[in-house]
Amino acid sequence: MMKLRSYLWILPLLMLAVLSGCASAPLQEMSDARQALQAAREADAGAYAPTRYGEAEQRLLRAEKRLSSREYKSARGNALTARHEAIVSRNMALAISQAKQVLAEADQEKALSQEARDWLTRAEAAAAAGDENATVNAAAHAKKQALEDLRRARESRQQEQQENRSWLEQATPLLDEARRAEASMNDEQRRVLADAVANHENQQGKAAFDRFTALLAALRTPPVAIPPSTPVTKEYRVMHGDTLWSIAAKPDVYGNPRWWPLIYSTNHAQIADADLLRAGQVLKIDIRPSEEAISRAVRHAVQREKWSAKVAEQTDQLYLRDTR
Repeated sequence: MMKLRSYLWILPLLMLAVLSGCASAPLQEMSDARQALQAAREADAGAYAPTRYGEAEQRLLRAEKRLSSREYKSARGNALTARHEAIVSRNMALAISQAKQVLAEADQEKALSQEARDWLTRAEAAAAAGDENATVNAAAHAKKQALEDLRRARESRQQEQQENRSWLEQATPLLDEARRAEASMNDEQRRVLADAVANHENQQGKAAFDRFTALLAALRTPPVAIPPSTPVTKEYRVMHGDTLWSIAAKPDVYGNPRWWPLIYSTNHAQIADADLLRAGQVLKIDIRPSEEAISRAVRHAVQREKWSAKVAEQTDQLYLRDTR
């Protein structure tokens, strides 16, 4: 009876020893780890997430060594860790690479914002530190911002194209009218016509419309009949509320508001801003402007068509330079 009890006590120990000696090799775990590492490698995790990818490689190497020495438990643990680290590094690499693709597209279209660049920088820094959550989150923000940049740029470009088509449609009948009037043009007007036609052919709608409009305005404006004995200039005293536009429109001046640059050119020494006159100023009015001067003045008036007191327009200075 005593012997039987001794055997019963020893039997569990013997069974445990047998089971320990016969534990199976972690072949499936090793295969899973190798596949995960290969997937991470294909995602270029070594470049995008070097910390976690390097850990995956080291863990798999340990697992293989333990497997060769039949330390199956340790081999299994290292294989599982290698698989986990490989999956993490692949997730980080994919998040960054996908974000980079969208950022590159936005950059190619000259639409990439600094905000998108900053988010990508954060993602790359988090990946270098091995922080999966921060990497994926920052990369997602970078991708989202770059997509928004692209959307805005494409909408703006589409709107510009629509506006340009509208200007071209408005310029087309003006082109036909200008062609019909070409025989009566002087050399300067023919030069303007050639420039306008080039703008139209190059799909520059706004520039073509402006040039045709200015050219036709000059052609439609009848010359001022001035007796030979009339003085070349006369004086006009500025009254409260006067503008160059309103003065040029007066019947006893030019009768055409778009001739105001002629007054500006003659009196530019005392006019700092073409949009702002002082009551009491005495302006000289050139009552015998040349056709070329009229054409240039009307063209400038049509193209400018903007009045902003207290802000000297740069285009006015360019006009003055061209008249000298």
